[in-house]
Amino acid sequence: QQHIYIAGFHDFTLAEWQAMHQQLQSQQALDSASAYIKKLAQNLSCLSPQQHIYIAGFHDFTLAEWQWLQQLSDRVSLTLVVQGEDTHENACITPSTQSPYAAANRFIEQINTYLKPHLIQPIQPKQQQAAQLELEFNASSGNTALSQCLESIFTPGAFPLKQRAGQCAIDYPQDPIAQQFRVFEASHSEAEANAIDVQVRRWLSQGLSHIGIVTENRRLARRLRALLERAGIVLQDSAGWALSTTSAATVIERWLQCIEEDFHYLPFLDFLKSPFIFSRQDRSLYLQTVYHLEKTVIIDENVADGLQRYRRHTDLVRQRLGNSMASYLDAIPPLLDLIEQAAEPLSRSFHQDALTPGAYLNALLESLQPLGIIDALRQDAAGNQLLNLMDKLSNATRQITLDMPWVEFRAWLGSHLEQAFFQPANTQGPIQLMNLEQSDLQHFDALIIAGAEQQYLPGAPAHSPFFNDAVRTSLGIPTVQQKHANKFYFFRRLLQSTGESALPRILITRTRAENGEELIPSPWLEAIQSFHVLAHHAPLQDPELKHLVESTTTQWCDESVTLPEQIPPHPAAIVHTALVPKTMSATSYQQMMNCPYQFFAARCLRLSPPDSVREMLQKDEYGKKVHLCLQAFHSPVTGLGLPGPFNKPFIEENFQAAVELLTLISQQVFAKDIEDNFIHRSWLKRWLELVPKYIAWQIEQAAQWQVYKVEKRSEGITYSGQCNIKGQLDRIDRSAEGLKNGLKIIDYKTGQVPSKEDVASGEAVQLPFYAMLAQTFVDKSATTERVEYLSLDVYRFGANVYIEDEELNRLQQAVAIRLDDIMTALQKGHELPAWGDSQACNTCTMAGLCRKGMWSETT
Repeated sequence: QQHIYIAGFHDFTLAEWQAMHQQLQSQQALDSASAYIKKLAQNLSCLSPQQHIYIAGFHDFTLAEWQWLQQLSDRVSLTLVVQGEDTHENACITPSTQSPYAAANRFIEQINTYLKPHLIQPIQPKQQQAAQLELEFNASSGNTALSQCLESIFTPGAFPLKQRAGQCAIDYPQDPIAQQFRVFEASHSEAEANAIDVQVRRWLSQGLSHIGIVTENRRLARRLRALLERAGIVLQDSAGWALSTTSAATVIERWLQCIEEDFHYLPFLDFLKSPFIFSRQDRSLYLQTVYHLEKTVIIDENVADGLQRYRRHTDLVRQRLGNSMASYLDAIPPLLDLIEQAAEPLSRSFHQDALTPGAYLNALLESLQPLGIIDALRQDAAGNQLLNLMDKLSNATRQITLDMPWVEFRAWLGSHLEQAFFQPANTQGPIQLMNLEQSDLQHFDALIIAGAEQQYLPGAPAHSPFFNDAVRTSLGIPTVQQKHANKFYFFRRLLQSTGESALPRILITRTRAENGEELIPSPWLEAIQSFHVLAHHAPLQDPELKHLVESTTTQWCDESVTLPEQIPPHPAAIVHTALVPKTMSATSYQQMMNCPYQFFAARCLRLSPPDSVREMLQKDEYGKKVHLCLQAFHSPVTGLGLPGPFNKPFIEENFQAAVELLTLISQQVFAKDIEDNFIHRSWLKRWLELVPKYIAWQIEQAAQWQVYKVEKRSEGITYSGQCNIKGQLDRIDRSAEGLKNGLKIIDYKTGQVPSKEDVASGEAVQLPFYAMLAQTFVDKSATTERVEYLSLDVYRFGANVYIEDEELNRLQQAVAIRLDDIMTALQKGHELPAWGDSQACNTCTMAGLCRKGMWSETT
């Protein structure tokens, strides 16, 4: 009945390894290594003595493989095709006059040397044995000068690098390294991809028909594939990409995120828009339902997560619009019900403390079935491979009773999806993309080794949880050093995988920095560059390629669309008369003052940034909440159920009562935001700190001014013959009883307050514009004496910026005349230029139209 957990170990002894295998045998299961050895043994039984076996492409054998080779050579004639140089210890030798007998004996000696520590009967180098076991020698390149230079670089010996470089320069003055290699160091990854794209097209234009691109950087490989296919270049992608990055795996990942995050809108909408869900339904009708859920419920109602909340807000919208107008929402509740029913088994598993990995997988597959995802995955190449992998994992865990929490299951499943690779259908083309290991035995007309940074060449070693290197050496299991040597073997072989030519045919690229962090170059590349500089006092960089990459003439473009002859330095729009706004607000007027082109895009074209769910309360939204709190405090607000208004006089005796009421109103106004995000409590706390200050200020104001109107909105008021004006005044105060009949307009500011200089000069138009607006709907006998900003900031609270009396009258008339001149100019077709003011551009949402980043570089 005991259940034992073993955790915290990262290095197992031989006895522990044997215990694990005994457990596997008791369960009649095999690990991957044992299955491989068993398959080798099965292959021996089906061979006949008349057969001749050729083995090529291998350079490093495990102990089990050596033993298999020995048994294989006893049964059939065997030829090993190896590649490399005579100086290495892996039997990779160049063509020579040695007899096959001598070569085979030499190979047998190396096998015996390898097997000696393991007390295995050595192979006897007999004539008969030699006739069966042969080596076919295959050198990668006949360029002796280059080969000797590379040996000098990577075989330190007894002499320092500078001395070896000097000797190489004397022996080979023609510089064989520069004749074969070029290096491109890019400032960022996109520049590296562009350089490779340009170089490939250069070689293709020269008539080269077999170009290889070798990289361990999978992200760079995907970008290269996109660039080359955009230019119409057929690419053979031998590397493929991780199964986890396919759309088939993405729908699984989004579904798991929905369960974990209570159907947060980001993974939920991605999941609903996947082509794998409900693939047999009418796609157009289904996507319409998803659109209405996203636009009407999630964005407009600002709901971030929760199926129940999505349902509740769907009902609220229906109640506001009525059943006839909200009929387009009818399909949303059934969709949410189906999603909830499908998620039930997986959601139940998620809330368990721990389950077996097989139980999690079964729950996952069970939840996908009602949504039609399983059937859709079977029709997709990557999806079919994903289902096969999950079936394999399910079978492998069938007899495992060890429970694991959800977090460990997610990491376990994710690691298998990351390790599995999906390869598209192979296509024939002149360009072949591959990783280091896949480049074995390849020969190219030209070659690019991309991503030559330390993190990829050689890269971080993949440590195994079983045995340290000392134990692995005694068992004949590859060590970290051997894996590193294997990578170097592939890299070293690639350096001579192209034939001799008059021009360099190998390009090595790397990125110097990414995201502001310097990337360390590959030590193998550094060795080549340092050696060449010491030998020939010149870098290996390709200045011509650098120039081509920076030139716009080498960038691929769609020639079917004509480009403008010249990009204007500053865009300036002429507005069609029909697009000229008939109404102006303080905000649109201020936009015209900040940048006429911004006014053109926002007001004439009526463009606006896309809507999004606001999970974090923004500064402008915080201001709206504060405005609503003060509105409810000073006047009744219908339909929201808020307490207030405060009906007692604003005197010192009522200070505490006023503070308590405004605090209660504020808590109810911010309640929904606190429900969405706990961090929103900080916004409420920030406002509550100001409440006593505001009440004290209001009591002081009450001696001269009384609240007259709050949140007074007006639209379509004709101010001049050219346009109407509209707007909403936060608050209008009237002179207290017994004083002259004057008005004061107050605008609440929770953010930055314009300076007194900008207001007085007419640059900030909001206050005089509000004075203009007040004249259109208040008592004609009343005059606006003062307009002011009330800063609702903890550190700058108070009405510190204001305009009053004669200065206000003069400024109001000037702003009105300028508005009339602006509207007249628009009607006459005057241009609206982009000024490029840095302060206005920092917060502009129309930067994608004026493209300041382009025209500022041309001026």
